[in-house]
Amino acid sequence: MKRIFLLLTSAFLLLSYSSKSQATYMKIFLDTKKFTFTPCNLNADGSGGPSPVTKVYMHAGLCSHDPANPSDANANKIFCLSQIIPLHSLVWQHVVGNWGTSPADDGVGQMNNDGSGIWSLEMNTMENYFSSPDVSTAVEPVSNVTSSPLPPGYKGYVMGIVFRNFDGSIIGRDSSCHDIFIIDMDTPDPKVVQSDPLGEWITSPVSFFKAPAGIENKNPEIIINTYPNPSSSAVRIEYMLLADEENLDIKITDILGNTVANLFSGKNESGKNMVIWDGTNLNGETAATGIYLCVIKGKNDVSARRLNHIK
Repeated sequence: MKRIFLLLTSAFLLLSYSSKSQATYMKIFLDTKKFTFTPCNLNADGSGGPSPVTKVYMHAGLCSHDPANPSDANANKIFCLSQIIPLHSLVWQHVVGNWGTSPADDGVGQMNNDGSGIWSLEMNTMENYFSSPDVSTAVEPVSNVTSSPLPPGYKGYVMGIVFRNFDGSIIGRDSSCHDIFIIDMDTPDPKVVQSDPLGEWITSPVSFFKAPAGIENKNPEIIINTYPNPSSSAVRIEYMLLADEENLDIKITDILGNTVANLFSGKNESGKNMVIWDGTNLNGETAATGIYLCVIKGKNDVSARRLNHIK
């Protein structure tokens, strides 16, 4: 009964999130072991080893509106999505962090070291993070956009992020050495993309936990992101573990907690990982159209993520 209650509660929170407009809690994770390219990899070895840097800063910019038509929500989202370009992007409307010729080691945008090459940055509310006194009011050196605090009532649609060490001499970007973007920030299922080549960045070192502010578990040990969602075929389930798990269990259930599919059971190292649900049930048949949960259970944490499956 306790387990069913937990799953129903998780489903309710995720369902309610998509129907209400409210402040957003967000925690962004960087697994430097996933920098499997050079350069722009925070000096990771490119072969699964962590970055050796002792401090990581996240330089983040948020796009909230079309300067020519800021009152039109559809125009705002279309405009922000149009800014997924390698450089000189107008995504950098509301910026937190120091870049340019003299990056400061001042704590603004500094990430927390979670161990094993994993770093995180917590936004108690994303809206406050991008409207705080830490928001830059300078002209961004690359995009030539004048940053300003996020106005009250404005939504964020696209976030641009890059990483650096304490003095900016070592940087982390995408596999083409361009900005990293998180799109669909106004939905329950944002996605990490890169601008060149344009598209979802499946092997990205970036993960995130996003939920309505005030009701989330602010210290999850397991973070789940799913793509695509809704889906009529296979679903890619990405999950971040903040600690090694000796007996991790991943399954698909219905909203009553009944097992629909078993995806993984066993030992799993910390960091960003991935499994695929092909949309079939325990009998190998295509699951019926409906709402399901991806449930990942570790030693000290259980996380659930809603999946909309269309047969």
